[in-house]
Amino acid sequence: QQYHVHFPELNQDGNYDVCIIGGGLTGLSSALHLIDQKHKVILLEADTIASKASGVNGGQVLNSYECEMEFFEKEFGDEIAEKFWDLSLDAVEIVKSNIKKYNINCGWRAGSGVVAYKEKHIATLEDDYETKKSKYGYENIKLYSAKETRELIGSDKYYGLLYDSNNGH
Repeated sequence: QQYHVHFPELNQDGNYDVCIIGGGLTGLSSALHLIDQKHKVILLEADTIASKASGVNGGQVLNSYECEMEFFEKEFGDEIAEKFWDLSLDAVEIVKSNIKKYNINCGWRAGSGVVAYKEKHIATLEDDYETKKSKYGYENIKLYSAKETRELIGSDKYYGLLYDSNNGH
């Protein structure tokens, strides 16, 4: 469901601490946090707020990164990789906090899962599970076997599931 809200055009000079260009999720979140810190903020958006990628995403709130943590470890070393991991956890908590603080009725559903739809994919899930558990001390994940996955979701098409109870959508 899209909401169309008319905002005024910028047609005069103003005195602001921060100017944010772009009203996607990043721009809106940045503006919100800066305003909470008592900064005078103006947000400029050429189109409708959250009308591009921010408005058509699947609403997933996930820790980690598309490239997986091994990329950061190889590229920057373990210390920096751990900081990236912590940032991803913080990002999830910021979303949850905003939902609660601003009473956003978004139908939040806790949890996310990645399934292995080919037998060879289970090794990737196992590696991700081990990395997050042992290297980052992350306890909010569970690795399900093919049998457990079948019992949980009622389908025999998958070879396993990596479930994260801290994430959501």
